Amino acid sequence: MDGDGRIAGSKIQFRINIGLTPAEQETKIDWESDFNFGMIVKIMGSDRLNSVSLSNINSTIKCFKDKINAL
Repeated sequence: MDGDGRIAGSKIQFRINIGLTPAEQETKIDWESDFNFGMIVKIMGSDRLNSVSLSNINSTIKCFKDKINAL
């Protein structure tokens, strides 16, 4: 998944690679990501940005888990 956009006038770009590996009674999710937040890091500060990002990452992973478990 690739994307780009703007936050508070600052350009951002991201790439997320997600892999699913089925096992006997579970599915393993492997993922890696690369984010370029541009100037937004200077505006928000890296600690705040990390906190917000982690919250969104955890929500996204939960969504994947819920959808896979429903199959």
